[in-house]
Amino acid sequence: MKEHQTNDLERLACYKARITQLEHEMALLQEQLKQHNETAKQILSMSDEQQEILFAMNKLFLDTYFVNFSTDDCRFVAATCTETFTKYARGSYDQILQEYVSHSVHKADRSMVSKFGSREYARTQLTNEHPFYAFTYRRLLDSQYRWYRMHLILSSTLPDGSLGNVIVAFMDVNDERTALKDAYDAALKASKAKSEFLSAMSHDIRTPMNGIIGMTAIATAHLDEPIKVADCLRKIELASCHMKDLINQVLDMSKIESGKTTLIETPFQLMDLIQSVDSVVRPQAQEKGQEYSLSVRNICHSGLIGDIPRLTQILVNISGNAIKYTQEAGTIQLDITELPTTNPDYANLQFTVTDNGIGMSAEFQAHLFEAFSQEAEWARTEAKGSGLGLAITHNLVNMMGGAIHVKSKLGEGSSFLVHIPLRIWIKPPVSQELPSEQALSPHPSSAPRNPSAEGFYIVEKPGEIFHDPKETPLMPHSLLSPEGKPLPIYKGKRLLVAEDNLLNREILLEILKDRECLADAAENGQMAVSMFLEKPSGYYDAILMDIRMPVMDGYEAAMKIRSSDHPDSAKIPIISISADAFSNDMHKSLCSGMNAHLPKPLDFSLLDQELRKFFSDT
Repeated sequence: MKEHQTNDLERLACYKARITQLEHEMALLQEQLKQHNETAKQILSMSDEQQEILFAMNKLFLDTYFVNFSTDDCRFVAATCTETFTKYARGSYDQILQEYVSHSVHKADRSMVSKFGSREYARTQLTNEHPFYAFTYRRLLDSQYRWYRMHLILSSTLPDGSLGNVIVAFMDVNDERTALKDAYDAALKASKAKSEFLSAMSHDIRTPMNGIIGMTAIATAHLDEPIKVADCLRKIELASCHMKDLINQVLDMSKIESGKTTLIETPFQLMDLIQSVDSVVRPQAQEKGQEYSLSVRNICHSGLIGDIPRLTQILVNISGNAIKYTQEAGTIQLDITELPTTNPDYANLQFTVTDNGIGMSAEFQAHLFEAFSQEAEWARTEAKGSGLGLAITHNLVNMMGGAIHVKSKLGEGSSFLVHIPLRIWIKPPVSQELPSEQALSPHPSSAPRNPSAEGFYIVEKPGEIFHDPKETPLMPHSLLSPEGKPLPIYKGKRLLVAEDNLLNREILLEILKDRECLADAAENGQMAVSMFLEKPSGYYDAILMDIRMPVMDGYEAAMKIRSSDHPDSAKIPIISISADAFSNDMHKSLCSGMNAHLPKPLDFSLLDQELRKFFSDT
C-alpha cells in the first residue's frame, strides 16, 4: 500500500515539474509574441515608404537585430534564414555575442569577432560622420564554414552624443569572397607570369646580343689575324640570326595571345611542304650525326589548302626540338600519314615526330605547352632553346582546328602526334595521287630555304650556342690601359672561370689572355668547386662565377666553396657574372657568399673596379 502511495507521489512530482516547464516556455512564447506585436505595431506605424525601405533592407541581410548600446538590450527584427545570430527574440547583446562566437565562429576568427563586434569597439568607430562598419569572418553552417559579414549601422545617438541604438545585421558573402579570391589568384598568377616573362626575355635576349658585342671586341683586337676575324664574323652572323628568331618567336607568341594572328590559307602541294621542312631539318640532324628519316604513307590528297609558312613552322619546331633533345648518333623520324575522315572536303593529316632522346617526365608533360616551360633550368644552356617553340606550336595547331599530343618517357625518347584537318584543293585522279607508302629523301636544293622569312626555329651546331637563352657573353669595354698595354691588375694573376656556355667561356678566356692573365675554365659549378679545392692556398686570385649552369649552379658552388675547409675559402673573391640582371638576382648572389654581382653584357671597367678591391697591385 505504501509502495503505491510512493509511486503516485513521484508521478505527481513529475507532472508538477512538467507543468512548471510548460509555464516557463509559454511565458517565453508570450514574450516573443509581445515583441513581434511591438515590432508589427512599429512597422504599421511607419509610412508606406518607410516600410518599403525596411523590407528592402531585410532582403539584403540574413538576419537583423536592433541593439540598444546603452542598456545592452538586443531585439530580433527580421530573418530570411534559419541559422540566426541568436534563437532568442530578446536578450543581452554581450551575452548573445559571446555565445555566438563560442559556438558558431571559426576558432581562428573568434578573437576578431569578439573585438570588432563588441559594444566597446563600436563606440570607437561609429559616429555621425562614419555611421557604419563591417568585417568578414568564417561561420559554421551544416558542418562547414562559410564566409559571413557582420554589419554594425548607427541608428541613433543619445543627447550626450554617445551611441544609442545600433542595427546589427549579417550577410553571407561566401560566393563573393570566393570570387574575389579567384580574381586575386588570377591577378597574382598574371603578375607572376609577366615577371617571369620579362625575366626570361631579359635573360634570353642578352645571349645573342652579348655574342655580337663580345665577338666584335675580339675581332677588333685581332685585326691582323684574318682567320680569327673571319671566325668571329661568322659567329656574329649566327648570333644575329638567333636574336632575330627569338624576337620573331616573342612577337608570334604576343600576336597569338592577343588574338591578332591570322592564318593565310593558300593552295599548295603536300610535296612542297614536305621538301621545305626536310630541307631545314635534315641538315640539322646531320650536323649532330643523327639518323634522320622521313616517310609518307597513305596519302590520298596531295593538293591542299592551308597556311604553308605556319605548317612549316609547326613541323620544324617539333622536329627541331627532337634534334636538340636527342644525343649525337640518335634517331629522328618524321612520319606523315593521311587518316580516314567523315568530311569529304577535308584531308585528315597526321604528322608524327619520334626520337630516342632524353624524353620528359610525366610531371613536366602537364606544363609542356606553357611559355618558357623546360624540363630543367639547365636545359636553357644545354639545348639552347627559349621555351617558346612548343607554346607557339600548340597555339597554331589549335588555330587550325587540330590537336597535338605527346607520348614520352624520361630517358627513352618522345613522340609528338599532330592532327591537322586541311581543306582539299584538288581531288586528283588516282594516277596522280602519291603512293600509299613512300620513303622520301628530298634534296635540300629542290626547295627554297629561307628560315627567317618563314619563322623557322633554327638550331645551331653545338658550341655555336646562339639558341641558348641561358648565358650571355661579355662586353669588354677596356681591354687595354690608356698606354695600350695590358692592365697591370691582371698581369700574372690566375683566375678560375666557371662558365658553361662555350661562346661566353671563349670570349672571357680570350680577353683575359689578352690582358696577360692566367685563367682556368670550369664547365659547371661542381667542376669549379673541385678545381678550387684541389689547388693549394694562393693558387687562384679570384673566381668569376656564372649562375645558371648544369650539374651545380653558381649559387650552390659559391656556398660550397665558402663552407669548405680550404685555407682560402673565406677570402677568395668570388664575382658573379650572369645575364640574370634583376635586383633580386644580385641579392641572391650576395647571400650565397659572392662578393659582387655583375650583369651581362659585362662592362670590363666594372670588373676592373671590383678586382682592384682585392688585388694588391693597382
